[in-house]
Amino acid sequence: MYTWNIARYIDAVAEAGKKVYNIPMFINLWLHPKWWTVHEMGQFFAPDPVEREMHMDIYCWAATHVDIIAPDNYVNDARGYEQMCAIHTRHGNPLFMVETDGNEHMFRAIADYNCIGTHFCGIERVVDSDGVVLPQDRPLADNIRCVASVIPLLLKYQGTGKIHCVVEETGADSQWLGDLDGYLGVVEFGQGSPAYIPTDYRHKKSIERHPFNPTSLSRGLVIQAGKHEFYLTGVNWRIYLRPKLAPDKKRTAVNLKEMQLDPKQAHYLTVDEGYFNENSEFVTVLRRNGSTVNHGIWVEPDVGVVRVIMCD
Repeated sequence: MYTWNIARYIDAVAEAGKKVYNIPMFINLWLHPKWWTVHEMGQFFAPDPVEREMHMDIYCWAATHVDIIAPDNYVNDARGYEQMCAIHTRHGNPLFMVETDGNEHMFRAIADYNCIGTHFCGIERVVDSDGVVLPQDRPLADNIRCVASVIPLLLKYQGTGKIHCVVEETGADSQWLGDLDGYLGVVEFGQGSPAYIPTDYRHKKSIERHPFNPTSLSRGLVIQAGKHEFYLTGVNWRIYLRPKLAPDKKRTAVNLKEMQLDPKQAHYLTVDEGYFNENSEFVTVLRRNGSTVNHGIWVEPDVGVVRVIMCD
């Protein structure tokens, strides 16, 4: 009853506000912490997922003049983050992260839950007095740069199943993408195995890998714009693409090592670094060839968007 009454009050405020300014309105929904919290009226324990879903349902039913119920999502574990995304997309609610710390899971929200926007509370703190990004905030700046670089593609393909996230999880060295149209993809985190596989003259030094070093954590997006056309953006990973075989074709087991050792299995027409201009057209800055494509297609924040055109 308490949640219902609060939701109805908020709805009345939103309804009155829209009579003055008919603009989209959202609720900034604070997620309770996962521990006991002491208040003047006593103690309460954070609601479990079932209770969160119930509260979300009540707000959707009772606050019909509110356009978005937007959570503060500071959850850092992968399954907990997914859970919060799933709860706050119930009943067709658009996912808008009104507050978050911008960790690697933002790519998961964009690809798997059609997140329409992300806001970083206190974003002004990431630069010094000269406007230079502080070292400890470099991962956040890289994440923003990567997402911003493919906004035209997000606007076009979000919700179509063509956007896939790359997110390194604890203990994993790779990630399979099996739902690409006509292709299999495997993402290898870091600088590859062995520890250094050629990139180019700008990236000769292998990035230091450490399980608690967020700068080296692999994350990003793979967007399939056509059967043979892929766009990549992200931090510290490479992808191997191989065509799927027809059911009647003889096949052998394919593992990461086989994909690494036999680059001829992948037929690249072009691999280009570039960006999208003001007309949402891709502009090529650099074409890769030779060793820069023979060991997987790699990404780093400073190369912009990588377009890969494959062929049968």
